[in-house]
Amino acid sequence: MSLPFQVSFPGLAIAGLLTERCHPIKGDLVRIYFRLSGPPPLGWSYLFTNVWRGLGCPLRRQAGVDGDAIWIDCIPEELTAGLGKWIEQAVQETNTIYQQKAREQAGDAARELQLQAQLYFKLQALRQTLYPEPPPRTWRDLPGISWWRRIFGAPVPPQALPVAVRPDFPHGTFDHARIAADGKSLELDYFDHDPEGIRFNYRYVLSPRAAPRLLCGFIHEASYLDYEIPFDRLPPAVLAQAKAWLTAQIAARRDEPLLTGLWDYLNKPVKTAA
Repeated sequence: MSLPFQVSFPGLAIAGLLTERCHPIKGDLVRIYFRLSGPPPLGWSYLFTNVWRGLGCPLRRQAGVDGDAIWIDCIPEELTAGLGKWIEQAVQETNTIYQQKAREQAGDAARELQLQAQLYFKLQALRQTLYPEPPPRTWRDLPGISWWRRIFGAPVPPQALPVAVRPDFPHGTFDHARIAADGKSLELDYFDHDPEGIRFNYRYVLSPRAAPRLLCGFIHEASYLDYEIPFDRLPPAVLAQAKAWLTAQIAARRDEPLLTGLWDYLNKPVKTAA
């Protein structure tokens, strides 16, 4: 789900004067253009116009946004007499309002995703109650799984994996989420119990610079299977919990680039087959 306001928006600043775009308007008035440090995201220009109108600048000059620039109709000497400071203040206040709205919308989206995840698990439990299915096969029932990695040193082919370890399996218990020790990815841990009561673990590893990975195996095993999965095969509940966790962290640690990068990565459009 894409947000109208970007959580990772760092803010804009005035980066210079665009003398080639400046031109006379009427009498002594000149339309002055200032280059912004980057292209404004959707909604920023509208906020700037409202901020400028309510700022209370005594000169009451007209100003607005045109592409990646801010313009103001004024007498050039007014800029050095204090008008330039009013423009900079308007840019800073617009950044603050935009970032606050982004955090609020991220929080609303995370709460909606949490409700969707809760409903998903309730429906799965209801289906199992009304139409019980036999428990999924575990790795102990599959011939060759234990020696495949030892001999070939490679992940088991997806078609050889039992239902219990496929990416679309609705894992029973969410354990926790955390930033990995290397600081480059987000880890989400889940677990289930096989019919013999032994805990089976799943770990999703999400990074803005790599394909999602799933690590899984019994808690007593020395090594887990580790294989990549397509982004569009991530279970909806896993995405919902990742976004909810990131929203809470971003609100508390807004200067962490990995968190905002992960948020944009998880909200990217999913390509579907034609």
